[in-house]
Amino acid sequence: MTGDEMIAAAARLLNSLGTSDLATLEELLHEQVVLDWPFAARGMPTMFSGKRAVIDALARIPDIFDQFEMTANALYPSESSATLTIEASSAGRFRSGGDYNNVYVLLLQFNGGKLALWREYYDPRRVQFPDDPTII
Repeated sequence: MTGDEMIAAAARLLNSLGTSDLATLEELLHEQVVLDWPFAARGMPTMFSGKRAVIDALARIPDIFDQFEMTANALYPSESSATLTIEASSAGRFRSGGDYNNVYVLLLQFNGGKLALWREYYDPRRVQFPDDPTII
């Protein structure tokens, strides 16, 4: 994959998170995709394996947020490893009330034009679910 192709796929990915466009997410993901949150908030899973598990987890975004947007601030493609590293930020509002803002480093690795590894580092202290800490 070229750097431009990885960047275009990442733009679609981030946009689909904010709009809860599961059809686009499904189109972008490899069948054996792994979503890895190494520093997930307490009570949250740290890893989802397989397209269905990832889609099911991300389908919960509208249950958690009234609004959510993730913005890529810097992109670092590596064509030789089909990897894109992204510095990103997010803004949103919890359904239970309160604003959500976070910063991220995402490592996206592609296989056959599909997202195969999605490793997302974020500040887990900013993730608070007052009503249900195990919402995902």
